[in-house]
Amino acid sequence: MKTPISLLALGAFALLPFSAPQQAKAEGYYDRDYRLERDIHRDRDAIRHDFAERRYYAIREHEAARHGRFWEALRFSWRKHHEDREIAERRADLHRDYRHLDRY
Repeated sequence: MKTPISLLALGAFALLPFSAPQQAKAEGYYDRDYRLERDIHRDRDAIRHDFAERRYYAIREHEAARHGRFWEALRFSWRKHHEDREIAERRADLHRDYRHLDRY
């Protein structure tokens, strides 16, 4: 049979992780800066890529309309507008990242 003291010691040992001071995170002040700058760079590259796709779809749409292929022109128009939405989302994300970077 367990004694009350051993039960108390076992309970105190079980609660130790909750009462011990928390260790400092490995991520510091400058790590956040670096991660935000990396994210900004990645977003800029993605926007550049999305603009290239949008230009490609705009050219294809123009060519299809010029040659009288209405449905193909319409399909490339949809793709172009989809790229416009992606560009707008990435621009908003980039703006949000810049605001977070200014905070630090």
